[in-house]
Amino acid sequence: MRVPTLTAVPADQAMTGGSGPAAGEPLGAVMAGEAGASALAWLRLAQRRYRNGVRGLFMLTQCRTPQDFVAARADLLCEDLDLIRTECEGISEIVAAAAGDAVRVIDAKVE
Repeated sequence: MRVPTLTAVPADQAMTGGSGPAAGEPLGAVMAGEAGASALAWLRLAQRRYRNGVRGLFMLTQCRTPQDFVAARADLLCEDLDLIRTECEGISEIVAAAAGDAVRVIDAKVE
């Protein structure tokens, strides 16, 4: 089964979601841009977890003893948790950037 790939996102926008709000940009446009970046990050996490799961099943079928099975499963679990932690850090940066951009847009409208 082939896993669909993501469209290319520039590295500077991958973690921040965008380049920040433009002058006079509506709040909805700012939030929509950040929501798109967040959705791509969640999709990337799902794809990586899927690939790791398939790879993990293959690894588990190669185990010959119960001890090998337990050790392989523990390694897979650690890898999965590390992947989730790393991706969630990136997603939290996107959310923080969205909040900062929203505050800047609201402040610009108040002034």
